[in-house]
Amino acid sequence: MVKIAVDGRPLQGQLSGVGKYVLQVLIALAKQVPDCHITIFTNKPLEITFSLVNVNIRYDTVFEKIKPLIWSKFLLGRLLKKEHFDFYFFGGTFTPVQKLKGKKITVVHDLNHIYAKETMSKLHYLTHVLFYKKDIAGADFIIANSHGTASKLKSNCNITAHHVLHPPINEHYKIIDKTAVAEVLGSLGINYKYILTVATQEPRKNLDKTIHAFLFLKKQQALSGQKLLLVGGEGWKNTALHTLINSDEDIIRMGYVAEKHLPYIYNGASSFVFPSKYEGYGMPATEALLCGIKPIVSDIEELREATSGHAYYIDPENLNQYTDCILTAISNQPAENTAFDADLRMAFDNEFKALLTLLKITPAC
Repeated sequence: MVKIAVDGRPLQGQLSGVGKYVLQVLIALAKQVPDCHITIFTNKPLEITFSLVNVNIRYDTVFEKIKPLIWSKFLLGRLLKKEHFDFYFFGGTFTPVQKLKGKKITVVHDLNHIYAKETMSKLHYLTHVLFYKKDIAGADFIIANSHGTASKLKSNCNITAHHVLHPPINEHYKIIDKTAVAEVLGSLGINYKYILTVATQEPRKNLDKTIHAFLFLKKQQALSGQKLLLVGGEGWKNTALHTLINSDEDIIRMGYVAEKHLPYIYNGASSFVFPSKYEGYGMPATEALLCGIKPIVSDIEELREATSGHAYYIDPENLNQYTDCILTAISNQPAENTAFDADLRMAFDNEFKALLTLLKITPAC
């Protein structure tokens, strides 16, 4: 039996892209290696549940009020040292200060502290400055979530990732029957045509550029009643953004949406926009593609990787280019073939099997 301990911090609360990545990797591990035993450690209750018999959760109620990042870095190790584990999986990159006996696996999702430091909270930026490079270099196995991230890790930190494992996307992200889409959208109160973006409301996501493009097109009467639907968590450093959002009644801030509803919202969109300043990968762009929507994304390496060439690539600073692409996308949707779905999932299966080989873990036959 292979025993794997997991830092549950990325799984706490409303799942971000990192949390979704960790969740799907754990599910793949539990299903493909049934003789493994996965223990998730967390100091906060998890909103997700597991029906898999080889996954269990341990709550550290003693330090429930401690910030998760501080708990993970300085307090989690005391629990991990109480028993033997073959592997320790740190899906949030950082590892505990305590020395551990088993093999440490860390996942590198991005280099925000180098490429978008102005968009980070003070605590996260300080943690990256103090521990990012040291923790990654001290891991036994380093996984990057994209070739772009692996390349930047090498060029900026002189650290080579052992493996690239692209984000596993939930199978529910697919093209869905229009009647079912309309039914779910109706239950959510979405009874209008909309341009969609899915992003935490923080500076790196360039939501202000999207809103300015939308308002420009609306002023030109080019949208035929389309609204702008903003899906995503509250975020940080967004006071000015909220003022901009509240300036027009056709900008709808929906907030965080349950995972079960997101595929329907993608399917119902007239177009999808994701003009980030920087991404380690860009899962929403991939999710949109799987739902049959050709996304509009920033022309950066990681988003080209996430969309495999099946996107409109723009400079978000170029308003005319951005607005032209929105109109083109609306007139041409649905645009993408479903071959992308099969290729993407086959690629993940192959990458995951290669990871198991690297770790010397035998999957089920």
